[in-house]
Amino acid sequence: MKIYSVYHGNQIRKGISLDKKRDELIFLSFDRVARAKTYISVHYPDVINSTITLPDIEDEETRNLLTKNKLSNLLQPEKDYTFVFFPKEKISETETLFEVYAFPVEIYQQLISEYNQIDFLTIDTFSLIPFSLTGKTFHFYSDKEKILISVYEDMIPLYTRAVSVPESIPEEQYINYLYENFSVTYSFVSQNKRINVDNIIISGLAFDNEEFISLIYDQVRKPIVNLIPVVKGLNPQQFNEFLIEIGTALLSEEFDFLPLDIKRERFFSGILKKVSSVLIVLLIAILALNFIKFSQIQELDQQVSILRQEIENKLNKIYSIIRPTEINYYKKYFNLLNKSVESFPDNIMLQISDLLFILDEKKLDISITENSVKISIISSPKFSSIAEVENFKNKINLILSNLKDFKINKSLQENLHTFQLNITLILEKGLKNEVK
Repeated sequence: MKIYSVYHGNQIRKGISLDKKRDELIFLSFDRVARAKTYISVHYPDVINSTITLPDIEDEETRNLLTKNKLSNLLQPEKDYTFVFFPKEKISETETLFEVYAFPVEIYQQLISEYNQIDFLTIDTFSLIPFSLTGKTFHFYSDKEKILISVYEDMIPLYTRAVSVPESIPEEQYINYLYENFSVTYSFVSQNKRINVDNIIISGLAFDNEEFISLIYDQVRKPIVNLIPVVKGLNPQQFNEFLIEIGTALLSEEFDFLPLDIKRERFFSGILKKVSSVLIVLLIAILALNFIKFSQIQELDQQVSILRQEIENKLNKIYSIIRPTEINYYKKYFNLLNKSVESFPDNIMLQISDLLFILDEKKLDISITENSVKISIISSPKFSSIAEVENFKNKINLILSNLKDFKINKSLQENLHTFQLNITLILEKGLKNEVK
């Protein structure tokens, strides 16, 4: 995926085009390249941060409404806000404690008028987080207009602070100004927030200043790290200069401040493209079955009619209430339906649809012999509590118990430290009608 990552500051505006392949980045250009998605990090020191307890609900609109009510004493009533959430701990079976950040929608509206396209929007303090070390990391970044501080562990922010550097500071006092901000913030994090920092990262203008590094080490007496470039095609100086833009390109969706209606519109656009592609594949498949018995063609045509109606019904539901779990399910369902049409195995996919709905498979294989079809599914779902693990296991067992005509081989391993299940299922069923 090609990304044009832009930093939008008070005075500084710069961007870089990168090719992202999983977590690997390759330098392309210092200008925007064709068909690149636009990622923007903005300097916004006034972002609102708080800790709240929320019920476990999937509907984002409801969760945002509850969040606005709980943060009403911090938010300006005349403004609309977009939120990002980071779970901290499970309070009960139905409630979770979240670290929440609130960002004004009007900032997005100002940016979109300038950039025309925004595919991902975040704040610059989050852009330091992808450069993780083992344990709790205190990352200090500086340039001519700002100081950024992020304290994080395992890609989860624990504390952030952004400071705009006054233009009136003389150059000879710049290092002292940096150190004062470092010292005050580090003491606050250690004493007030009670975060035991394991590592210190220095980046930006201060990363090679020996005087500043010496002052810090005298205070913290802990390892101080200069980052190693992780972008192919950039030298260490370029990597340090474009650190914010590079970090932005590495962030996941949970750091995205795009307004909810924009995210919904893109979800809906994506599912429509999937539906259109599947219907075209189905039409081609039907036309290609001219040599199959007339009765089989009639049966397939009836299945397509039923599926078309189901798709229309589900799209109407998605349009009013878009749930990411349902969208992921139908993406998988359509792909599997395509395989089912090609192999024609007696509606096997329809019969195991309940199972496919709850499994986020890592690997799925379908093999067909003359008299049977075998489906192998590997899945590794993660959960946030033992209760969720047990509930999921009960659902799986109930669905499998209802598959009477299948021979089932199930392997299930639990990791109760990470609340993860490793599931391998092999489902085998004899075919009533042989494919000629």
